[in-house]
Parts: sequence; structure tokens; C-alpha cells
Amino acid sequence: MTFMCVVQHGALTPAVRERLEAGLSHLASREFPGRGAAPFAWMEIAPGCGFTAGEPSKAAIAATTVPAGTAREVRARFLTGICELWVRETGCHIDDIVASAFDDGAL
Repeated sequence: MTFMCVVQHGALTPAVRERLEAGLSHLASREFPGRGAAPFAWMEIAPGCGFTAGEPSKAAIAATTVPAGTAREVRARFLTGICELWVRETGCHIDDIVASAFDDGAL
């Protein structure tokens, strides 16, 4: 399991990024006990390179993998937790976070 997080340049302070990593790690260990600590890869979209409906974007993406065959209910609970954490820690609108959980081996 690896978390790939894509954010707009300068959108997150180091403290917010740390809280997101801690929260995402907690969610992953709660839903998928016994898996090792997930590494994080952060990408920042350069200024002027991200748009939503023709306007500068505030959107972010949090993508990760889950064990193949993860039950739909578990996957939905995990994704909901990611979105709720992101909104709480960043103050963004729920429409500005996209969360994805692919089966292992897909990323």
C-alpha cells in the first residue's frame, strides 16, 4: 500500500501534510490491520497548470491500493474516511477531494 497524493502547489503547509499522513496511516491500519506502514508520494501541480471548469483548481487527489477482493463496504468506509479527514484537516470543500482505492498491483 502506497499513498499518492496530488495537490495544488502551496496548498498544504508542512503541518497539514504531516496530519494528513498520520490520519491516512491510521485509517489504513484500522481498515487493513497487519499491513506495513504505507509510504507517501506527494506531487504538487505547478501554478497555472490545474483547472476545474476553466478556473484555477483547488482539487486534490488521494489515491492508494487496498488488498484485492476488499469488500465494497470496507472500501467505501475507507474512502469516506479519507474524504472526511481531508476536509477536516485542509478546510476544503468535499467536492475538492478525489479519493481512489485501487486493488493491489494496480498502481
